[in-house]
Amino acid sequence: MKNLFKLIAFLGTLLRGDRFAVWRIIVVVITGIGSGVSVAMLISVINALLSGQDPRRAFLWRDFAILLFARITLRYCSQHLIVRLGQRAFLQLRFWLCQRVLYLPLRRLEELGSPKILAGLTSDVGQVSQALAMLPNVIGNFTVVLGLAIYLGWLSPLLLVGTLAIVAIGYVTFRSISRRALGKYARGRELYDRLFKHFRALTDGAKELKMHGGRRSAFMTEMQSVAHSHQNEARGADLVLAGLSSWIELLFYLAVALAVFAGPLLGLISHPVLIAYTVTILMLGAPLDFLVNWTQPFNQAVVGINKIQDLFSSVSVAVDETDGTPILDQSKSFKDLELAGVSHRYRGESELESFLLGPIDLRLKSGELVFIIGGNGCGKTTLAKILAGLYEPEVGEIRLDGATITDANRDSYRQNISALFSDFFLFESLFGLRADGTSAEAEEYLRRLALSEKVRINNGDFSTIELSQGQRKRLALFIAYLEDRHIYILDEWAADQDPQFKKVFYRSMLPGLRARGKTIIVISHDDAYYGVADRIIKLNAGKVEYDGNHEGYMSLAEASDPVSDLAFEVAGKPHI
Repeated sequence: MKNLFKLIAFLGTLLRGDRFAVWRIIVVVITGIGSGVSVAMLISVINALLSGQDPRRAFLWRDFAILLFARITLRYCSQHLIVRLGQRAFLQLRFWLCQRVLYLPLRRLEELGSPKILAGLTSDVGQVSQALAMLPNVIGNFTVVLGLAIYLGWLSPLLLVGTLAIVAIGYVTFRSISRRALGKYARGRELYDRLFKHFRALTDGAKELKMHGGRRSAFMTEMQSVAHSHQNEARGADLVLAGLSSWIELLFYLAVALAVFAGPLLGLISHPVLIAYTVTILMLGAPLDFLVNWTQPFNQAVVGINKIQDLFSSVSVAVDETDGTPILDQSKSFKDLELAGVSHRYRGESELESFLLGPIDLRLKSGELVFIIGGNGCGKTTLAKILAGLYEPEVGEIRLDGATITDANRDSYRQNISALFSDFFLFESLFGLRADGTSAEAEEYLRRLALSEKVRINNGDFSTIELSQGQRKRLALFIAYLEDRHIYILDEWAADQDPQFKKVFYRSMLPGLRARGKTIIVISHDDAYYGVADRIIKLNAGKVEYDGNHEGYMSLAEASDPVSDLAFEVAGKPHI
């Protein structure tokens, strides 16, 4: 009963913004109770008709018709209301979670992991919604059981005492066994998160698994182990509940036997009462069976509610990063972008494993073409994400034309930047862009990126995104062109391009963006093209080792020990 109230309270929480929600839930409960009472009264009418001794027999058919109509009407009303309330509540829940995810700081989102979020949005919400849809029937059947128990007491208090003794045994065993099943469902749900992660790795890492038989075998072994563990917990819970259902059925027929055999032997029950009692007990079978079978989706719903509430707490740190005031007029370029004493610690898998970027002091001017270089693991991508407003500095400030970037204006700041990272995602539509591919500008961009023969745009949708990685990067750059932002951040964009197109990128496309007044920040290892940059910033172990023009960098490189530089490149940390 406690968990039943928890389910109803959870629905009320989801509908908190609806001032009539509480009243609607009350109506659902009342109509559910009314539906159950109607069934209990129908059974009493049926017993009166069977006995043939009721003086009001001529009116019993009328009572039967009225109660049947009330049962059908109240049941439909209750289910209709709960379906409308539940669907609206869970639609709002999904939208709320999606919105929170978008407002969640990127670092926190990376720590949380997409499998946990996706499982919450799909499995958990679905299970709670399924249990909630059955709520009117639960209330109605519980009322039927309660009403018939009262009717049994009216027929024979003595037999009711015996029946209640059997019910008490059933209740104690029900509580104990259902608690055990709930524990198995909870463990199974934890395993589902791990299984979901393996499913995602299966699709995202299909190429790598095909190329390495040992890795493929080990991966499948691990996935099968997790799947079997999940199956064992789910199957164990289902079998426990199946055993519980059989046990309850056994107790139910013991109650029937009590009436049929013990009653006549004791000589305390008349034959008409015995018939009425037996019919009533048999009519209890269906609602009792429903309540027992509802335990499975109900337990899953309780686990789902707990997981959703955990997800709530995980995304509660989400902040609205806009106060509605643009930090910069989109029609005007900025003068300078400054990092003042910025530091950010990148935490690894364990608490002892971390990497500190900074403190860094930089001032980037409008219209500059800047290359950020350095060995793997020196902090280039982390610095780029800070510049893009995706990571918040733990120490120091970012300033755009002197205005400090805070939680209130960080989203507005990001609207001035187009960023393409190595793990970019390519949407199938030009969401948020009005260009439809038919304009001369869009056609020219596609031609320059050698995509005009591969991709068409119809009503804002790409004809295909099933392209090579290099072509996908070019398509992503095409979208960035259409965005027409003040700042472009390109993280190892040319790494997947062929030599000819790489030359076009460095010698033509980057200078072309700079000629349009754009500020371009390029993370690159292509030292043959470093001369294109107006400025080179070299990072080493999270610190700025060099900040100047290409000539100065070449002088520094000639003066340094090439062997130590090579060792740094080979023994560098993972790409962060």
